[in-house]
Amino acid sequence: KVLVVRDGMPMAVPIKEVRVGDLVVSVSPDLDVRLSAVADVIAHHHSGTLLRVRTESGREVLVTPDHSVVTVKGGRLVSVKASELKPGDALLLPRWVSPTLVEEVEGVKLTPSIGYILGLYASKGDANGEGGVLLLRNLDPAVQERLQSECAEAGLECRKRGRHAEVLSPKLAELAPKWFGTGKARRLPEWLLFSPPGFRLSFIAGLFDGKGYIKVGTQGGQEPGGAAPKCYARIEYYTAGKELADGLALLLLFTGIASYKTARVKPGNPSRALYRVYVADKREFAERVPAERVKQVRGELLRCSWQNRQRLEHVPVSLEEVNRYADMLRPLRRKPGARVKVKDVRKRARRGVLTREG
Repeated sequence: KVLVVRDGMPMAVPIKEVRVGDLVVSVSPDLDVRLSAVADVIAHHHSGTLLRVRTESGREVLVTPDHSVVTVKGGRLVSVKASELKPGDALLLPRWVSPTLVEEVEGVKLTPSIGYILGLYASKGDANGEGGVLLLRNLDPAVQERLQSECAEAGLECRKRGRHAEVLSPKLAELAPKWFGTGKARRLPEWLLFSPPGFRLSFIAGLFDGKGYIKVGTQGGQEPGGAAPKCYARIEYYTAGKELADGLALLLLFTGIASYKTARVKPGNPSRALYRVYVADKREFAERVPAERVKQVRGELLRCSWQNRQRLEHVPVSLEEVNRYADMLRPLRRKPGARVKVKDVRKRARRGVLTREG
């Protein structure tokens, strides 16, 4: 697939569906990476041999022998036929594409204030398209005050209704259900991953101010002469929507915050699953996400995160390795969302199904 920006929306499409006018990532001879418009599309049938080009990191692609491939020779970018490549040649591959590919969606500018309002909606909001109102339910007093400030910044009218709040915006009331869905079908749109960093962080803040769970405390140290109390911190998000949990975990990853997802499934009723996104990199979250619930405990959260600090590293893993480990672990799953028990892993390790390292 190819990453394109079409009508202001980033999306991944099969290469045969790329159109003239689509914006695609390109690079100039002086290594300037930018988005450029597709000027022409040439399609032809091929019935001969295909070549598989694989890099040492595990990335690969199937191409025709005369397909142009960009390589580096003598410090310069050179386009050669795929059939002319040799082991050891250096290929030009994007390690990272700037995530800011879209700053406006369907006429809505992606500002931090709009991001916070939409985060609250995605977490616990409803929309009345006919009345042009976003209804945000059960907000804490500090979140209510923050919402008033963000509405004023965005030029929108916001009204309090007890613990609830209404944001008057016909455009957002029409588009929010389309972008984020409703009920258990809530999801995060693909363009959110490529929005400006300020918008993304404010959206995450709104999401956690809506239904996030943030707690800092101590445990142990109650017995006289015992060990000193140990600090613990939890930053979690619970939802009944699998797509929303998947989207949030991916959004945190794109933002550079490590997290993982678990699921609790009631026996005999898999439709009543509850998904949890657990933030592992709490210090990074506390320093970057401007959520009201984080502000209330930021000092303790940072101290606790430093005390229990673990080294988090992003290590490149090839798709081949991922598939190999997935094949080994798949037989251990009892049902969707079930946790793998340690004794099961040890038992299979003794049988030779899994090594201790595995």
